[in-house]
Amino acid sequence: MARTRPDSGAISLSGLLNFCAVIFLVCALFLFIDVRHRMTGYRAVHGQGIQGTVTVTDCGSHLINTYCTGDFTSADGRVSRSEIRVNGGPELLGETGAHGGPTVPVHLPAVLSDADADEAWTLQGNPWMRLGKAQVLALVPVAAPVVVLWILLRGGAGNRRQRIDRVRLIQSRRTHRREIAHLRKIRRGRIS
Repeated sequence: MARTRPDSGAISLSGLLNFCAVIFLVCALFLFIDVRHRMTGYRAVHGQGIQGTVTVTDCGSHLINTYCTGDFTSADGRVSRSEIRVNGGPELLGETGAHGGPTVPVHLPAVLSDADADEAWTLQGNPWMRLGKAQVLALVPVAAPVVVLWILLRGGAGNRRQRIDRVRLIQSRRTHRREIAHLRKIRRGRIS
């Protein structure tokens, strides 16, 4: 029969490291997908999208974000999408004073990344640059190990001056040795 240890309820180091690794990977994956999503919006706004107008019809919020939905119509009238997410809408409506959502439909210039896209990007402001709470929360577990690793490997910012001083000392010793060797050669008559 196999012997089993009673569970004391304590967290083991390997269990804690495995948990931290899972959190790190999930957050890194989220940030990777989010950056690709924001790059799509950036490319759409800067010439690769279908330009038109979005009519913001509803705004709401959930636990970590505020969102708006609306109807998009392209400038040439060929593409029409209804009830799509409007990226950048909450910020623009907040700037114009409509905090709780618009009482009447608001028209904003926007673009779609392609004809089948389920979200529009506003042309005013920079909606792909605004970080939400989710991005900041995901960035902390990814950035913390990178900062700790940098501190451990490089000795931190305080150790930088010591490394620079050490390099200068080594260079000055080399220069001093060359000067002494040159003077010895002159004394011995090898160099005039």
